[in-house]
Amino acid sequence: MTTTKATLEIDLSATDPGHLLISLGEPDHQFVNNPETGKAVLTIIGRTQAQADAALAAYAPPAPTADDVRAEASRRMQALVGARDAGHLEIIVTNATREAIRLLRKGTANWTTAEATRAAELEAIDTAIEAIRAASNAMEASPPTDFADDSYWPANPG
Repeated sequence: MTTTKATLEIDLSATDPGHLLISLGEPDHQFVNNPETGKAVLTIIGRTQAQADAALAAYAPPAPTADDVRAEASRRMQALVGARDAGHLEIIVTNATREAIRLLRKGTANWTTAEATRAAELEAIDTAIEAIRAASNAMEASPPTDFADDSYWPANPG
């Protein structure tokens, strides 16, 4: 008995591979992402190339959800402040909030030049985060299919 093998290469460079799910209804497939090339290879055992191509062409990704939009907003905020992940973002925001409170308690009249500069930096970051959150809030009720496209988000929020 001859086993057929079909392969597909998918360019994931502009997508989050964690959000890509392809199911052909068979357990005999392997899906491997190559982070070096940004491409994923799906190998299907027992399918012809034409069957694999047809299955991929028929694939319709699920509609994006508000949680997908929120995750994209979080990703953008993480990039803005250099956070490793959502937990690290929370720590950075908490520390910035505490720092801002200390500065406010000291009073603007008592700030050094370095403190005034830092307060301006904190305010700029806060403004950028608010712009990202506003864009996310506007999309959450009815997320567009391409919600991760830069056209939906503030340009250079920092």
